[in-house]
Amino acid sequence: MLADTPLIKSLDHVEYMNAILDGNENLKKRFEKIDSCMVTEKLKVEQKTYGKISPEMKKIIQRPDLPDELTSLFAA
Repeated sequence: MLADTPLIKSLDHVEYMNAILDGNENLKKRFEKIDSCMVTEKLKVEQKTYGKISPEMKKIIQRPDLPDELTSLFAA
């Protein structure tokens, strides 16, 4: 079994998808509603609370195409 298989299999469960979609019709629409500025600010607060974010994670978070990449990943 591949490492990410349990995450993909979870998308087959109606209850899980309903929780993730939060009233949206699909993942693309749900990810479009994510405010990247809010996420960045919350991550900064968490960083102060729980420690440092790795340089690799910072690069990923700062990517302007991150929402599109996540949407593509989940749509596949």
